[in-house]
Amino acid sequence: DIAIEVGIGKGTIYLHFTSKEEIVLSHIDRIVERTKEQLRQISRSDATAAERLRSMLLTRVMFRFDSIQHYTQSLSDLLAALRPGLHA
Repeated sequence: DIAIEVGIGKGTIYLHFTSKEEIVLSHIDRIVERTKEQLRQISRSDATAAERLRSMLLTRVMFRFDSIQHYTQSLSDLLAALRPGLHA
């Protein structure tokens, strides 16, 4: 699906990723890094501690929703499929 979406061959994706699981984990890592960067920016602001905390919590929750709203499969299903491989 990714290859079709971006207009490249499926093999090209596997030049960069060894498995579907690695693609999903890479995507999750990117979401986490973007979230952490936004939280860092908020923490450095001149707002009061209470305002920064509120902003950080709101950012965290909204970023999570925004990051997964386009998934056709639930995030729980995706993570459940990855879990056995990660434990191995």
